[in-house]
Amino acid sequence: MSKKLLSFAVLISVLLFDTTCWGQQLSNMGRDFWIGYGHHVRMVNQGSGQTSAEKMQLYITSDVVTTAKVAIPSTGFEQSIAVIPNQISTVDIPRSAALFNEGLSDLGIHVTADAPVVVYSFIYVSAVSGATVCLPTNTLGRDYYSVNFEQLSNEANCSSYFFVVAADTGTTSVEITPSAATKGGRTANQPFLVQLKQGQVYQVLGTTNGNKGVDLTGSRIRSVNTGSGCKKIAVFSGSSKISIGCASAGTSDNLYQQAYPTATWSRKYIATPSLQNSYNFYRIIRPDPTSIVKVNGQVVPASSFTNNFYYQFSGNSTYVIESDKAIMVAQYFPSEGCAGNNGQGDPEMVYLNPVDQTLKQVTLNAMQPAGVNIRTHYLNVVLPNDTAAINSFRLDGLSYNNFQVVPGDNAFAYAQIPTQQGTHTLTCTQGFNVVAYGFGSAESYGYSGGARLRDLYQFAAVQNQYASLDYAATCSRAPFRLSITFPFQPQAIHWNFNDVLPNQDLLTPQYDSSWQINGKTVYRYTVPGWLKAPAAGTYPVKVIATSNIGDGCTSEVELEHDLVVTPSAEHDFSITTRACLGDTVFLQQLYKPGGNLAAVAYSWNLGNGSQSVLPNPSAQYQQPGTYTIAASVINEIGCLSDTATRQITINPLPQARFSVQGPLCAGREIGFVNESFISSGSIAGYTWNFGDGKTLVSNDVGRQIHSFSTTGNYITNLVAVSDKGCISMPASQRILVHAVPKAGFKIPGSCLRDPYSEFLNTTTLSEQAALRYTWNFGDANQSITNTDTLQNPRHQYRATGMYPVTLVVNSAYGCADTLVQQLYINGSVPEAHFSLLNGLRQCSDGAILVKNESQVDVGELVKMELYWNYGVDATQKTIDLLPKKDSTYRFQMPSFFNPANKQYTIRMVAYSGQSCYSVAEKTVVLDALPQLRFDTLPAFCSADPQYTITQAQLQNGLPGKGWFSGNGIQPSGFFTPALAQMGSNPISYTYTTNQGCTSVAIQTARVSASPRVNAGPDMIIRQGKTETIRASAIGQNLRFQWTPGTGLNNVSRLQPLASPLSDQVYRLTATTPEGCSAWDEVGILAPADVFIPNSFTPNGDGINDRWQIPFLMQSDGAQVRVYSRDGFMVYENKGAKVAWDGNLRGLPLPAGTYVYYLSLSKDSKTYKGTITLVR
Repeated sequence: MSKKLLSFAVLISVLLFDTTCWGQQLSNMGRDFWIGYGHHVRMVNQGSGQTSAEKMQLYITSDVVTTAKVAIPSTGFEQSIAVIPNQISTVDIPRSAALFNEGLSDLGIHVTADAPVVVYSFIYVSAVSGATVCLPTNTLGRDYYSVNFEQLSNEANCSSYFFVVAADTGTTSVEITPSAATKGGRTANQPFLVQLKQGQVYQVLGTTNGNKGVDLTGSRIRSVNTGSGCKKIAVFSGSSKISIGCASAGTSDNLYQQAYPTATWSRKYIATPSLQNSYNFYRIIRPDPTSIVKVNGQVVPASSFTNNFYYQFSGNSTYVIESDKAIMVAQYFPSEGCAGNNGQGDPEMVYLNPVDQTLKQVTLNAMQPAGVNIRTHYLNVVLPNDTAAINSFRLDGLSYNNFQVVPGDNAFAYAQIPTQQGTHTLTCTQGFNVVAYGFGSAESYGYSGGARLRDLYQFAAVQNQYASLDYAATCSRAPFRLSITFPFQPQAIHWNFNDVLPNQDLLTPQYDSSWQINGKTVYRYTVPGWLKAPAAGTYPVKVIATSNIGDGCTSEVELEHDLVVTPSAEHDFSITTRACLGDTVFLQQLYKPGGNLAAVAYSWNLGNGSQSVLPNPSAQYQQPGTYTIAASVINEIGCLSDTATRQITINPLPQARFSVQGPLCAGREIGFVNESFISSGSIAGYTWNFGDGKTLVSNDVGRQIHSFSTTGNYITNLVAVSDKGCISMPASQRILVHAVPKAGFKIPGSCLRDPYSEFLNTTTLSEQAALRYTWNFGDANQSITNTDTLQNPRHQYRATGMYPVTLVVNSAYGCADTLVQQLYINGSVPEAHFSLLNGLRQCSDGAILVKNESQVDVGELVKMELYWNYGVDATQKTIDLLPKKDSTYRFQMPSFFNPANKQYTIRMVAYSGQSCYSVAEKTVVLDALPQLRFDTLPAFCSADPQYTITQAQLQNGLPGKGWFSGNGIQPSGFFTPALAQMGSNPISYTYTTNQGCTSVAIQTARVSASPRVNAGPDMIIRQGKTETIRASAIGQNLRFQWTPGTGLNNVSRLQPLASPLSDQVYRLTATTPEGCSAWDEVGILAPADVFIPNSFTPNGDGINDRWQIPFLMQSDGAQVRVYSRDGFMVYENKGAKVAWDGNLRGLPLPAGTYVYYLSLSKDSKTYKGTITLVR
């Protein structure tokens, strides 16, 4: 006898009235998942030029704090993560788990969690990504169909695929019937059986041909009983890369979706288009060919279903899809720029949820992993068109009510909501469906955001007196009744309560109710009498039903799980506050029903004479002290909690105080003395905010040091924090920070002979304040006069050497600065000397370069003056206050053409002090430059003859030599256009004087291409006839002119029609737009008629030896044939280039009469006559 093990939970609390499912609602939130690393194009195409390998990530989130573990048992991979409420925890799956090939592998990915979590799986690389929401093990079924799409991609070797993962322990037998041929050699529509252990995966890949492949839609995957029972399996479908909606392969993306078991399919779906690219594709999956399917109220003909299995349509509207039997609907986003969409995007596949498989709360992820170009995120929501439902809808805690009525079904409303990347929580008092999706440049993702996934045909239920929920609801020791519903009529039902309650055996059970679900009849069987719930706890319960249907899995159905009995509603509350005087105390109820049972009433005594009925009230207390808060709650199934009490002590605030120790100078340390206190308790810490953007947190009660980087008014605050966390009001003082003077003075250049050294004070201060100066000249030999307080003092030094000079500057606000500089008292005997690096004579366009070679007997030079035109222009001077030996100085005199040369006196004065200096002079001669004039050159044609350039001239008569250079030019100035480049040719004229001074003048020679013309061959045109002159020409945009124009139909046409009345010579001239021209002539003979001789005597006497027709040499189209009287052709010539000599093949013909035929051209008449050959 076969068995089937179905998991369920019975949640028992207080007495309610409604009949609901036994156990929590099954949804995409769970504690146990089996997943696979689906096929991707980069598993087959990662050769040269391809991007990096794809990656897989799991995104795990929850509405509670919990811990999750991801493991791949066969590889040893295991990772535990902390899950934070409403945040995404990411796990990178190693590529060793990727399903590269068709067939069996041990690569199942197992996710477990301590509390229910939501898991998303994302496979991506660059712009090829796909995502799916994952289904927990307790929602899985045993019968699935793969839903894919027509396989066309912009890359080769991309397959339609599906794979199955064994989720139960033991051996799972899976029957697979592929709808098309597979890469593993499986035949279309031929079932085969595979045996899987828990965590094993079997993948099927459709065959490919180039960038096309088979569509595996309609492949069936089901768990069958081969002796170990029917086990749960997980099935995923998709494509390694696919293009959708284009005539040829457009942008492509991978598809990756977890399939829903057929038991969760239903009869009504509402499909809403994507917001950015509204034109979508849809497939309606209908395994039962007798189903009547409607789209927006219109019946879909049975003939419209491909393979009698699915119906595909497309559009940009909202669609109501209905059937009298269970169906499934898939929605597809097309490739970017295809199917009339103009926005960004890429292919994606989403399995939609029916309107009766909904949730009231969904946590989902708007995805954006690194390297994936998703730019916009959206949510499509469908819910009942009920005012209360719409008003209760929340997105991340905020109300959203911009819903529209679904066209064709006003019982439902929908919204298309733009959102942002990240985790989002949606809630509503009534069930809703949501699709999450996003688009980028050639990129997309999409998945059903969450669904209730319950077996619509086989479930248990609980009834009690006060139930108001759609799941188990009763309290400890409360009476309740149990029932179970099957899609068949069992022969016996056995309830085993494991001694917690009396077992019940229904040997001939009679159903107490039956009804239709999706066209299938179900039957409910209720345990006789009322059962009393035991004490709170968890108890195993088993229901075994036997049947003679014999479908391989339902001959014996065994349901086994824990019976969870909850106590009366447990309640506690938390207090959130610093418990400081004046703070708001926030009270948060902590309701613990043992199940998802909402609280409906609250009672609070706040301990200060106030009460509240709010779920989470707040309170304030006016005096320090201890207060007692009491609270109780009633849940929605009537469980009244015990009264919870907590005490709260309201603590006093500390008093912050401080004083300031100056001087208050920018950039200098300032002391802040802490004088804070508290009435009771102690101060645990202090926070200083100095008002300049800097803060200090310290538990040091002592003096704090701080410096302000700039001057100004600063408000400094001190806040004290007590050991209970109570924060004082801030103590504030305004701090006026003054500027610090910047000490500065110039070191005089002094020698021993100077009467004194004078110091120029350059001290600055950024504010108005009096300054006080204190000098120390560092002269131990002059102790009496070694200090001074003048602003700009003087001091006489008695010996050469180094002296440290110190200046201390104090402002009126006590801000001070000190500067120490070294003064060297130099010797009194400097020696000025320099050299001219470019020599004593040079061209006027060159810079004069002077090298300093001066020195002093002791110390160093303190200044050097260099006069470049001494005695003439004193402004042409260079002063160096830090002269160094071998320093180089540069000066550029204005270049000139006249006179032939100029002389300049260079004078150097070297100082070792104010009164110690030395002078040196030298004279330099500058030569004039040649003055050139180069006038504009004429335009040239490439066929022009050689041209002598005379436009370049020397203007100032300096002796020397000049020459030309450039394309097509000889040094002597002969320019040949044919040797130059077409276009602009720079021509340089260089002239160098006998002194070696050079000038260059440049002009441009523009050369245009000359045309080439051929007037055609000479011709014979009989008077009254017209022929085309076969002229030709080479060149761009040529103008033509024929002269004379007599007898021509168009003198500006290259090939005119000619009909001369007399012999004529015509000239054709072709001219370019630049004015370059060429000409050629053609001669035309215009005889009135053709003269044909009627005899000739080829006897070798040189007279009339050949039969020759005049003018035929000029007629290329002429043809002559001569025949003997018996019709044998003895002579033929085209063009009449060779006259007839009376011979045939070199042998003389006999004398006699012969017949000739002559045509001047193919269009002219033929002349016929006789000719006599006389020997």
